Amino acid sequence: MNTKNLIGAVALVTAASITTVIAMNQGETGAPPAVPENPAVELPIELVFAQPFTLEEAATHYWRAEQPSYTSGLLVVLEAGPEWLNPRQTAEPVIFVGDQTLDRINNGYPSGQLVGIVPGMTLDELSEAPIYFGQPELPERVDAAYATAELRAAIGGGLVGPGEERVSLVAVDGTAALDYSDLMYQASFLVEKYSPTEEDLISGFRVERVEFK
Repeated sequence: MNTKNLIGAVALVTAASITTVIAMNQGETGAPPAVPENPAVELPIELVFAQPFTLEEAATHYWRAEQPSYTSGLLVVLEAGPEWLNPRQTAEPVIFVGDQTLDRINNGYPSGQLVGIVPGMTLDELSEAPIYFGQPELPERVDAAYATAELRAAIGGGLVGPGEERVSLVAVDGTAALDYSDLMYQASFLVEKYSPTEEDLISGFRVERVEFK
């Protein structure tokens, strides 16, 4: 296994472990709240942070049915009710930015602060892209037609993008990364800032790269 795959595997295993623990805790505290009929309108999401990035090596967006590759996009931090970010053991409201599914990096529970990737999007596009919860589904089953329908429904419900003023307030200069694993290392500092209780996830993303000779 090469270095990139090793680090990526560690990060994915770490994230899966945290999700399992939270799901178990959720079972101890009772069932999650029922999803409202129109989550896009009834469950607001706020844009807290945005940073463009570029990758030297293309990554795969696994949170889409098509699994497209990308070499640029945005790192974002979103704020929402923590009870809606807490992972479920079944389909859950999918987070969209425009017509793109969010690649969730951390759980965002109990902080209510979620770090994620919006593949292929620019800051200009972000200003016009509504950020919202879609209907419950598994993100990896969302395709272009489904995403377009969700966006139309959100716009029909009155949702609009955060606007240029909001984006300019929360955006910082771009960052460059070698690959997805390197991007996760950089994103770990956002998780540490906005959701510091997710210590195991942060540590997993900071596993030292090993050079095999």
